[in-house]
Amino acid sequence: MIRWRSPLAAYTRSLTTSTHEYTPPAASLAFRAQIASTLSERHRYKRPTVPFYQLRAHRVPTLWTLYRGLLSLAPNELVRWRIRKLFERQRHLTSPQLARTQLQKAQRWLDTFKLASAGSAHHVALVDRYARLLSIRTSKWRTERLFRDEQHWRAHLANRPILTGAFMRPSFHNPVLPRLKPQPIHITGLIVSRLRARVKRLDQQTLLGAWKQDIQAEAFLEDRLLGKEGAEGKEFGGGKSKEWFSPINDKLRLISKSFELDAQRRSAPVTPAMLAQVRAARSEKVRNKRSERERELRGEVTNRTVKQRRKGYPVGAMIGWSDEKKAEMLAVRRSVGVVGWHGALKRRLGWKLKGAPEEEMLEGEKKERVERLEKEFQAVSERQLGSASER
Repeated sequence: MIRWRSPLAAYTRSLTTSTHEYTPPAASLAFRAQIASTLSERHRYKRPTVPFYQLRAHRVPTLWTLYRGLLSLAPNELVRWRIRKLFERQRHLTSPQLARTQLQKAQRWLDTFKLASAGSAHHVALVDRYARLLSIRTSKWRTERLFRDEQHWRAHLANRPILTGAFMRPSFHNPVLPRLKPQPIHITGLIVSRLRARVKRLDQQTLLGAWKQDIQAEAFLEDRLLGKEGAEGKEFGGGKSKEWFSPINDKLRLISKSFELDAQRRSAPVTPAMLAQVRAARSEKVRNKRSERERELRGEVTNRTVKQRRKGYPVGAMIGWSDEKKAEMLAVRRSVGVVGWHGALKRRLGWKLKGAPEEEMLEGEKKERVERLEKEFQAVSERQLGSASER
């Protein structure tokens, strides 16, 4: 390795130390000139630092020639509306290739509109057909939009927040608030952001306290090293520790002030307006439940009715029941009715019936009289039906 390197090094040293001036060949000079011209061309046409959509060379032709030309040459208002919507939809394109494709398409439309306005029969028919197509599609889009808006509105009504009649307990992150179900997302986001900010302030307070301890240790060390005589008149030393503490103490005071505001938020009282609002919500809840019960008694199947039909008893209690008792107990458990066979069964088992009519609550002689009148009415009805069938 050394034997063939040493002559090469000697030859290189002789070339570099020689007094003879080196002249490159003509081919090498031509190649260097070619490289220099290529690099200069690339440097000249380098990519601009400003995005293309902010350059006047792009904005002026697009807005003043292409867009305004399309709007002025559009055959009717519907086509003009479509052009505006397409430009608004594509205005956020930041890719030069995609923007160029859309601009070329718009330029073809402009050429077609110009030929149609000049009287070309083919292009006039083409523009008219496009206008008719837009008319049909617009009616379809309007129907789809109405259907979509109705779906969104129904979803909003199904999940709209309602007052439950309770309070949300105050904390460091929220004052006392009326409880909403479901809770709006912006309230949840507010509480979560305040929680994270408080944790961040606690960590920052701990870090600043550690920095103060480090500064105290550094000041003590410098006082011991310099001594009282050496520390006097010096720019740096333990005597300057108060100035070092100044920005840290300012930040700690801001953090303490934020903690005081959190404590005030936690101890804020309930306002009279909020109390009246919650009381009204409780009254509305009672009225709503009563209305729901009345609708159930009229035969409407509500969510509560469906849930009640799935109810049962503990397995340990049902083991010792006979099949007849099990059927009766499940019937009274799952039924919402208070009249008829279910009502009689519930009264026999000792259930308290709310909303039952007065005739179902009769007892003693009044009940016997009502039953006798019902039998007489039924007999008369049967005789009338029999005579009508004989005729």
